[in-house]
Amino acid sequence: MSDTWTYELLLSRRLSAEQLRLACLIAEERGYSPLTLGGGVARVISLDGMDIREHTRVEDAWAELEAEGGALQLWKGEIDALLAFHPAGSPHVSAGLAPAPDGWSRVVLSVDGSFFRDKAVRTTVAADMLEIFVGLCERLGAAYGLCWEEETAEALSGAAESLVSSLVAGGKPPLLLWMNYFRREHFQWLDEALFSRVGGWVTIYPQGLLVSFFDLPWDVDLGRLREVNQRWSTGDGTMFRE
Repeated sequence: MSDTWTYELLLSRRLSAEQLRLACLIAEERGYSPLTLGGGVARVISLDGMDIREHTRVEDAWAELEAEGGALQLWKGEIDALLAFHPAGSPHVSAGLAPAPDGWSRVVLSVDGSFFRDKAVRTTVAADMLEIFVGLCERLGAAYGLCWEEETAEALSGAAESLVSSLVAGGKPPLLLWMNYFRREHFQWLDEALFSRVGGWVTIYPQGLLVSFFDLPWDVDLGRLREVNQRWSTGDGTMFRE
């Protein structure tokens, strides 16, 4: 069974070629290359997963991603991850989330954690994903970032349906995930105490706040996350009743 860790960003503008290059650079700074081992090609997977194209030049991969969107495969030794670019208006979104409104784009970093059975490797990959995620949020100017792992995505998909519309308007999200990024200039209501009161901890960055409830994706406890969101919403837990 797979165990995908997903790190998603919402940007209030269309993705440019320069942003695509910057996103790849952020991943490369953590040791992840868009070139396959040995073959030296950049592999782009279509957003519907039905087509894979290989480019001998990374620049050609960037051109395809800018025009059509897609997922660029990244390599660090034998570890691979996907960095997907969803152009504004793309219907391909994470389970339970509404499509981004006109003019907004998504960037999604994902990795299959079930491949990393050695604890040291898993911990290293999780640290890599966190650093890349924060780097993408800060340097691409993401308004919001959220982190999923598969159990939570399945269990809370219904509650996540209204998440995007609230976030785009700069309002308080109806749902908190195990890790969340908020850009200060987009969310005028941000207050560290709000998150502390529901059991989260805040890491401050130059452009935004990272709010966490667990250290690692495999530490996520769905029951505790439900309790967090009961306190975050109305306090009666109605949004989580079966």
